[in-house]
Amino acid sequence: MSGELNASKSLLTPEQVHKILKEIDVLNRGIGRDLFSLGLLWQALKAGEAHKPMGFENFSEFIHAYTGFKIAHVNACIAVAKTFKVQLETATVASPIPAFYRLKKALPLIKTDEDKQLWYEQALELPPTGFEDAIREAKGQIPHDSCLHEGVLEAWQRCPICGKFFKMVALPVIENH
Repeated sequence: MSGELNASKSLLTPEQVHKILKEIDVLNRGIGRDLFSLGLLWQALKAGEAHKPMGFENFSEFIHAYTGFKIAHVNACIAVAKTFKVQLETATVASPIPAFYRLKKALPLIKTDEDKQLWYEQALELPPTGFEDAIREAKGQIPHDSCLHEGVLEAWQRCPICGKFFKMVALPVIENH
């Protein structure tokens, strides 16, 4: 790892910040490739009913016992690997791939092969807030960058002890007569 720890707790320079962010991006893309590979391997285990010869009643118990992963995570990796297999297999080691969580978020919106390519490209090219807004818009919700935030806003407070947020309930106004 080429990133250096900021042990002196001095303020980072913009150049240092950009260097660290670039390193995070490289590592995150590597994680995406690993999760894609895991998805393909888990898909092979699931399709081959690997849990049966190993003495497990179901695939979920088998996965948890042998890997410690939750079945929801495994199924998400399988779904991303199956859905974006063509795009991810044609990406070279040097070419960037989208972050795994972005591809996962796009899954419910994919109906056609064109959708796969569109969401793959958007996940790759859009900045984080732009991608989130594209997802919101595709779901029929108002993108954050288009909302005028007019009207009554919700009031929230955070507990200073544990950090949990609580929605404040408006109390009825009692007028003095």
